Amino acid sequence: MWTPDLVRVVIRREFQVSLSAVSVGRLLRTLGLSPQRPLWRAWQADPDAVQRWRDEQFPAIRKQAKAEGAVVYFADEAGLRSDYHAGTTWAPVGRTPVVVKATGARHSLNMISAVTAQGLLRFSTFTGSFTAARFIDFCRKLMADTDGPVYLVVDGHPAHRAKLVTEFVAATEGRLRLFMLPAYSPQLNPDEWVWKNVKHDRVGRTSVHNADEFKTKILGELRRLQKLPQIVRAFFADPDLRCSANVVSGDAVTMSEAMTSETVVLSITRPAEAALRDRCRLSFHSSYGRVLEPCPSPTAGGTGRSHHRTGR
Repeated sequence: MWTPDLVRVVIRREFQVSLSAVSVGRLLRTLGLSPQRPLWRAWQADPDAVQRWRDEQFPAIRKQAKAEGAVVYFADEAGLRSDYHAGTTWAPVGRTPVVVKATGARHSLNMISAVTAQGLLRFSTFTGSFTAARFIDFCRKLMADTDGPVYLVVDGHPAHRAKLVTEFVAATEGRLRLFMLPAYSPQLNPDEWVWKNVKHDRVGRTSVHNADEFKTKILGELRRLQKLPQIVRAFFADPDLRCSANVVSGDAVTMSEAMTSETVVLSITRPAEAALRDRCRLSFHSSYGRVLEPCPSPTAGGTGRSHHRTGR
């Protein structure tokens, strides 16, 4: 994880310039960067398989679905607990707010849903484990609610790959077809955004008193989302869901991509490097009137320490 202190170390090593943490933050913002919560990806994921899905497999599925008049759904399962909380609220500085309206009892509810790029949302809730039988029941409802063949894109959950499911799909004689996403690649499934919307953005920000109220709130949010197809369509605008790779140019983007690598290397293009050197040579004025200037290079006989002088 890149922090201002870590960037300071890299700048000092690569450019022989010492900056304060505040100056580093100002410099990074000047280069078009901002502190963000990163997305975590499983190391087991196969980048080549993900690229093949985007460039070859899914375009072929979409083309075949269009030829057969099929509807392409993306499906996923999730569970929600009453002790999951999200969001922030306003409070006096230094005093953490306390919510006392929530119940100490723990309730849970499992959900399965499917979405289309046209904004359709179909869902079902249940308690207990997710099994092949439950998945088949959902598929039956999905086919009954859809005119024409159903193309269902799912992940590699054991229930999706069960023998019982395979036999059921074969018995539909083409009415239902299953397609598996690459392993450990939830970013390719737009249905993940349903759970983010329901769990994190809605239910997770409310208080729950009992199991019935908990279920009512979840169903209410799912039905609300069902009536807002424009939001469901927006889930497909995620850059990770585009079949073609994003081509983004610009020095700031190149620098931000370098910061996400495992190695501690500030790898930027030559124009950005020149800009960074120029900015490092400038004096950074703080609100206290102090000026931070670059220290002399240790190889040039300097002490390697930053030099400060008052700006007044």
